[in-house]
Amino acid sequence: MPPYVVEKVDRQDHLDSIVDIIWTAMDGVDPSHRIFFPVFGDTVTDRAKAIQLSKVRIWNDHQSDPASHWIFVRDSASHEIIGGCQWRIYSKNPFPDGTPHIEALWWPDGDGRHFASEVVRQCYTPRTKWMARPHVGMSLMCVLPQVQRRGIGGVLMQWGMAEADKLGLESFIEATHGGQGLYAGCGYRNVASVGVEVSLADASQEWRDLTARLLPVGYTAMWRPVLGIWEPEEPGKTWQQRLEAAGDVGISVLESCT
Repeated sequence: MPPYVVEKVDRQDHLDSIVDIIWTAMDGVDPSHRIFFPVFGDTVTDRAKAIQLSKVRIWNDHQSDPASHWIFVRDSASHEIIGGCQWRIYSKNPFPDGTPHIEALWWPDGDGRHFASEVVRQCYTPRTKWMARPHVGMSLMCVLPQVQRRGIGGVLMQWGMAEADKLGLESFIEATHGGQGLYAGCGYRNVASVGVEVSLADASQEWRDLTARLLPVGYTAMWRPVLGIWEPEEPGKTWQQRLEAAGDVGISVLESCT
């Protein structure tokens, strides 16, 4: 029996277990985690409430998005869920009307919500310009810290890559620094680097505090062509065209990596 078993999420308790791993693996490690998974208060109870709210939000988002495919890896011996990720599979252009309005409703109304919304907008806008076509995208991956670097991330990647190849689709990832090595090993290449800039001349004290506490935020866009077959002059040829066609995406594209 293989050491790990891959399954698709079809029950909320499965996705709840993945969310628990997200918090275990990322909270306190990556400051920007709190933009997407905020805690309002300093007590154990406040954190537990935030975790529960994030479970409800992520399950509802998954249920309402037909492109969403959450998968998880279970340890064959213990049957414990030890890692998971979300793939989105788009058989047609997911952005026919351009960049949608983005509001971080998981924050209460006020400067905190405006701050989080602006960060998410800047992170999300390039994808809507560059990937306005059928594709497979990986949104988030997490693995329990005590079993990291044992091939679990690769197992999660193979599921999405197999789906992309079966459907004849290209694939796209917004990679953090820590994930780039895994994705490169799976055949993805860097195509652009994006950074978030939220400085305001008249920023409130709360906005300045959030900037100092939760930033910097940025990512490297990584791409894999159909079937992972790299044509001569790729990825430079395709991505130079896409970057030029997209024009000014309204955020800080630090550089083309092609």
